[in-house]
Amino acid sequence: MKNNFSLATVEKNSIGGWTVRYPISNALNGKGWFGEAHFDHNRKAEAIRLAHVKETDFLLPNDIDGETKMENYNTDTVQDYTVRSNKGKPRIWIEGKRLVSAGFLRGERFTLTRDETGICLRLDAEGSRKVCGKGERPLIDISGGGCAPMVTGDQVEIVYKPRQIEITCTNWCGER
Repeated sequence: MKNNFSLATVEKNSIGGWTVRYPISNALNGKGWFGEAHFDHNRKAEAIRLAHVKETDFLLPNDIDGETKMENYNTDTVQDYTVRSNKGKPRIWIEGKRLVSAGFLRGERFTLTRDETGICLRLDAEGSRKVCGKGERPLIDISGGGCAPMVTGDQVEIVYKPRQIEITCTNWCGER
């Protein structure tokens, strides 16, 4: 069994554990150097989290010298979504691969900020919210006042970026 990211991989190894290979440099004539980490059989979620963090760190700009570590950034994933209803209140329910692609893994903490155009979720170790879910399938459930300024039936665009998710109105949100 093998999980592939853009550059990192998580594979079941010969002794039943998990091996993570991740990029650490794109030197060496552009061929790249990779690091490796090993996890016990019951720590697959940690292995996947490490692969995602290492890959995301590698693909993001290098803050020290202002240069990028690679020319190709992760491309943003865009989802058209209709705000749904639960017990008469607006609800935004997002889960699965798109969350993983943005680094929102089960157990990660994040902050939610709102303005008149939408909502922004940012990974933050000190965040007041936590990604839930079962197994390796992460889930974020925003309902009631957390959805403001959006109301049930509004059309929104969800943009998944590394370590951030933006939810913006594509119609006149909240106005009826």
